[in-house]
Amino acid sequence: MPNNMKNLTNMTREIFYERQPERSYVQLALGGVYTNRQDKQDYQLIEFMDDMNQALFKKLSNQRNKVMSIHDFQNIVDTNNVTIKFDINEVSDDDWKKAHERYIAIKPLLNSTSITLDERASEVDV
Repeated sequence: MPNNMKNLTNMTREIFYERQPERSYVQLALGGVYTNRQDKQDYQLIEFMDDMNQALFKKLSNQRNKVMSIHDFQNIVDTNNVTIKFDINEVSDDDWKKAHERYIAIKPLLNSTSITLDERASEVDV
């Protein structure tokens, strides 16, 4: 085998081993929440499309719907790499209300360096 062919074979082998596909199991269910592999954002599965490779997803950070490939999603995992099954439709209205109130309370702290935790706590009576 010519020397330049050996180098090409070695380079191809290195690229192959660097880019092994992820072979994790993802069971998609309507209402389930999954992480997009490209943008690392969480999406809720709204509806499967006629093409079995496409589905309508809602991006949770901005509530916008988008048709996307189901192959771009993975399960949400915890710090121990254990899959978390989460159906957003199972959250009660009362729990959503509490979560929204808590979000409103901490929202000024997320992007601000001028307000302290104690100041915001006193503003919202916590």
